[in-house]
Amino acid sequence: MNCWFFLKCFLVGVSVSSAIGPIFILVFNRGSLHGFWKGFTTALGSALADGCLFLLGSIGLLGLIGGSPRAVIVMDFVGGIAMIFFGIRLLRGRHTRETTISDESIPLTASIVLTIGKAFFITLFNPLALLFFMFVSVQLVPEGSAGLSVARILSGSFMITLGSLTILTGVAFIAHYIGKSINTQSLNAIAYITGLVLVGIGCYFMVDLVRLGYGYYFPCR
Repeated sequence: MNCWFFLKCFLVGVSVSSAIGPIFILVFNRGSLHGFWKGFTTALGSALADGCLFLLGSIGLLGLIGGSPRAVIVMDFVGGIAMIFFGIRLLRGRHTRETTISDESIPLTASIVLTIGKAFFITLFNPLALLFFMFVSVQLVPEGSAGLSVARILSGSFMITLGSLTILTGVAFIAHYIGKSINTQSLNAIAYITGLVLVGIGCYFMVDLVRLGYGYYFPCR
């Protein structure tokens, strides 16, 4: 029984990270531009956020957030602004294969923590990820049970993190070797496309924010 639950959680992590979304593209971008370890630390931050979202969904907190229009508006705003900001940074920069994880004039350890933190933040405040884990957390509760035990929630969270990290690590690994075989112009094109995707997703969240905000503050009479 426990083994089946762990397998389902692992496959949830695999499925959420396999979707071609902002984090998938960002991991590929960083793996190809900066090498495997930059891509891996980005993957780790996102995988940790996936596990955290499952934990929050399992204890019912995501349900409270999803049921509050104000909370969803805040999620749209924070997530949208973050993606637009990171997207614009990619659009403005020029990238070469020689760029490394420690090129930001800060210590290597701080740079790694910052990379993990950025990916964690983007994933945690992605409204689509929130909705996904709201649904998944309910589906993983055994039939006839009121909820999951603390041990199951923590172990499930770990397995989802592991599943997500497995896929995204593979993406970083593949991107690293692709990045080694292409020229600087192509690397900049990858960064540019990634920037456009992030800005586009950020703008989508902002449009959703306006729609939700208008419906909340100016309800139809």
